[in-house]
Amino acid sequence: MWRGQLGAATMQARGLRRLLSVLTVVTLLGLGGVLSIRDALPAAAATTELDDTFSTTALGELPAGWSATTFGGTVTVAALPDSTDRSLRLRKPDPVDSTSATRRFLPLTGVVTVEARIRVSQTAGWFNVLYLASSDWTAAASIAVRDGRFFNAGSGEYLIGAQANRWYALRTVLNTTNRRFDCFVDGQRVLADAPFRGPAADIARLTLGIGEGSAGTIHADALTARWVPDPSVPYLVADQFNADTVGSTPARYRTDRAGGATVVATPSDTDHSALLARAGAGGAVTALREFPGQTGTVTVRVNAATDEVAGTKDALEVRGSDGRPAATVQFVDGWLQLFDGGTGHRLVPVTVGEWYTIVLVLDVPARQFTLTVDGRRYPAGDGPAGDGPAGEGPADQAAPWWAFRDAAASDVGQVAFAVAAGGPGTLRVDAVLAHAGP
Repeated sequence: MWRGQLGAATMQARGLRRLLSVLTVVTLLGLGGVLSIRDALPAAAATTELDDTFSTTALGELPAGWSATTFGGTVTVAALPDSTDRSLRLRKPDPVDSTSATRRFLPLTGVVTVEARIRVSQTAGWFNVLYLASSDWTAAASIAVRDGRFFNAGSGEYLIGAQANRWYALRTVLNTTNRRFDCFVDGQRVLADAPFRGPAADIARLTLGIGEGSAGTIHADALTARWVPDPSVPYLVADQFNADTVGSTPARYRTDRAGGATVVATPSDTDHSALLARAGAGGAVTALREFPGQTGTVTVRVNAATDEVAGTKDALEVRGSDGRPAATVQFVDGWLQLFDGGTGHRLVPVTVGEWYTIVLVLDVPARQFTLTVDGRRYPAGDGPAGDGPAGEGPADQAAPWWAFRDAAASDVGQVAFAVAAGGPGTLRVDAVLAHAGP
């Protein structure tokens, strides 16, 4: 339902199947809104920044990572522009009901760029070609083709003309700090500093759809979402590995063994990451990045993932210039945990292949830090670690700061990653950032 609520009589007329499905539906938009079934399909795990071209998906299939609602329509990969350069097709031949497709990805904050190539088969009607929402489904931006023109559904503002059966390059640049965005069509800025549709705190979902009352086809291709480093911040470390050659040792990193840490084309040929891997039993595999020692407040951020549950991997260790550990976050036997040198404080259960965004804000003079995982802050004493499920640590023990692992660390000047000694293991890292200040 895209333009209001279905009445009880309408639901009864469409039968029990429709009624039961509606119970799982959440209306993301009001007028011209997108229906997305949040619970009817298994939720795909969040991946790193979105980069979908569909050319490796079999024709007629729903791509990995996507979920769809197909009342009266279909969502499949199609041979357009041709059989090797494919696209995602939403087809709804009847104006009854709604058809939509949603892609979930790692929540992105700060300045985020989302791009897509889109094409509609006809311009009469309402086609949601780029609906962006947060990890909790709060709307950020909603761009549609409505009756022959691009349309900002958030403000009800018509933009520029749109033609049927023509590819358009859409680009949105969103700022989750001030909740405003710009929109470009074929390089032309059509919206500048427009307000978000809702108070979205991050960007984590992209939806395409054709609503009730409209019929036709949307094709979409080259869908990307990227976090953009803030150019106003003087980064001490800003490693995204995209300029590094695949197969090489990550630039500016010291490793303990040849080939133990390499740059890989994951998640795509243009979006690289660093992989620490050991194929069999053996010693630890490590990668170390140094930067000028800082004695004030320092923020360190990384995206990290692992390909298996078993084993121990240091997803992020922040050290002093002399190598003394200040904070260590690890993947350990199915959990992401904070290790204080003696105890592993469990934070969240780990899904294999899923990326986690870890942020540490370290107060060096006070020898303490805060810890955030995927936007949720974990105070000391709050969360499993053997102290119960996440969020259920005793309130009187939930101090906001964690103590440095080694109180003798007098500055912060290194970030390190490792696969601990033992059996086979992998650790993937991307978007490694460090800057002075909170």
